[in-house]
Amino acid sequence: MRNTYSYLSDFLTPEELQAGLNLSLSLASEGMKKLTIFVNSISSCEQFLSEIFKSPELNKLRNNQSITINGISIELESTKTIETYKTYEAILAIHASASLLEKIDSNKSVRVLVLLAEDRDISKEWLASVEAKPLSKTV
Repeated sequence: MRNTYSYLSDFLTPEELQAGLNLSLSLASEGMKKLTIFVNSISSCEQFLSEIFKSPELNKLRNNQSITINGISIELESTKTIETYKTYEAILAIHASASLLEKIDSNKSVRVLVLLAEDRDISKEWLASVEAKPLSKTV
């Protein structure tokens, strides 16, 4: 059974992105100590990921290398790199498209999903279908 948490706003601030990462790290620490960050496109994620990662960390992630923060191994994946049968366990999805969410939904290994997105990008039907728990402004 997957736990899904959602934080939706008109525009995600750097503080909200950082809070989402911190929550995801905390949730990942309860399991295999591995967090996968999902974005639609690795080539166009720098604008928002640079708000929460320093340049050397971001470069490693974008080059398909993992980094470690607080004992949690973090990797970056996208709509094109997600694998149906890979174990992801804990996921932080940022600005995820419907296509990416569908691919995440089809992977049965996911234990926890934290979704950070703008209101207009996520359907209320999807949120209801996964029984997403809304996160408050104090993510």
